[in-house]
Amino acid sequence: ISPYSYEFLLFTDKILHSLSANLQTINTGSFQKNSKILKFLKVYKRTSPITDTEIDRWSALYPTNPKLPEIASKRLPFHFFGQENPFSIINPELSASTVDIWLKIASVLKIPEDHLMIIAVKNTVLKYLKQHFSPHIVLHHDVKFVDMIDKMISKVKEPESSVACASWVANQMPSGGNKVAFASMAVDYAQQWYDQSAAPVIDVYKKLVCFKQQSAVENALHKNNLASDEILSLKQSPSQLIEHLIEELSLDIGQCVKACKAISEISDIIQPEIDLIKVIMKFILKWLNVTKGNTAASNLDESFFPLSPVNREWEDDDTDDRNLHRIINFLLSLPQSLFENLFKVLQS
Repeated sequence: ISPYSYEFLLFTDKILHSLSANLQTINTGSFQKNSKILKFLKVYKRTSPITDTEIDRWSALYPTNPKLPEIASKRLPFHFFGQENPFSIINPELSASTVDIWLKIASVLKIPEDHLMIIAVKNTVLKYLKQHFSPHIVLHHDVKFVDMIDKMISKVKEPESSVACASWVANQMPSGGNKVAFASMAVDYAQQWYDQSAAPVIDVYKKLVCFKQQSAVENALHKNNLASDEILSLKQSPSQLIEHLIEELSLDIGQCVKACKAISEISDIIQPEIDLIKVIMKFILKWLNVTKGNTAASNLDESFFPLSPVNREWEDDDTDDRNLHRIINFLLSLPQSLFENLFKVLQS
C-alpha cells in the first residue's frame, strides 16, 4: 500500500475495526493512534520538498517503480510516522506558519511540544537569513520578524530551553539591529528563568547581559562608521573603547564628531558602569596640562643637554597646538546634552 494513499489506509483501518471478533488480538491503542495521524495528514498540506531519505525508502519498497507518485509533493509518507524517529520528515515541515497545527497532534505523536517549537524557530530564522542576506549592516531591527520569533519562543515551556533558543537566534544574526534585539530578548528570558528557578543560573544571565552589551556597542560603532577591526576588538571593554575613541580620533574634526556620537551611545548602553563626563574631563585636563608638564621637562633637558640641536620650544608649541586643536574639536563635536553637563562641571 502506498504510504501516500491515506484514503485506502483509512479504509483498511475501518475494515480492521469492523472485525470486532478479532479485536482482542489487535493493539487497539496503536490503531487509534494511526487513525488520528492519518486523519491529520489527510487535511494537512505538505510544505517541504521531498527528502532523499524518502526517495530511498520508496525505491526499497517499490524497486520496479522507483519514481514517487506526484501526490508525494503534497503529502507526507505515513509509514515514517510508525517509526521511533519521524523527525526527518516532521522537522522540515515546522515553521512559524505550520507549528501551531503540529502542536495539536504532538501528544498523539508523543513528541515534546518544546521540540516542535524550537525546530520551528530554527527553520524560520534560517529561512529569514537566507532571504534577507545583505552585505551591509542593517542598524534597525525588523520589528515584525523579531516580534514573530518572540511570540514563538514565549510558547516554549521550559525556561532553560527558551533561553537557549533565544541565545541561538541572537548568535545567528549578523551585526546590526536584529542581533541587538535578540540579545536583549535572551537576557529577558534569562531573567524570567532566574526569577522562576532556584538553580544557579546567574552565570548564564551575566554572560547574556555581556553579550547583549557587546552587540549594542558593536551596533553603535557600525552606526557611526567606526567599525574598524582595531576598534571592534575593544568592544569587550567599553571603558577602554571610549578612551581609545577620544584619544585617537580627536585630532580630526570629522572623526571626532563620529567618536563623540559613538561614546555618547556607548555610555548609555553600559550605564552605570562609567561616568562619561568624568572621562571627558580627564582628557581635557590632560590636554590642558601638557604645557606645564613639558616646561619642567624642558628645563631639565637644558641642564643636561645644553648643546642639543633640537629646538624643544618648537616641539612644545607643536604639542600645545595639537592638544588645543583636540579640545576645540571635542567641544564642537559633543552632543548638546553632554556639552551642557560638561559646561556645568567646568563652571563648578
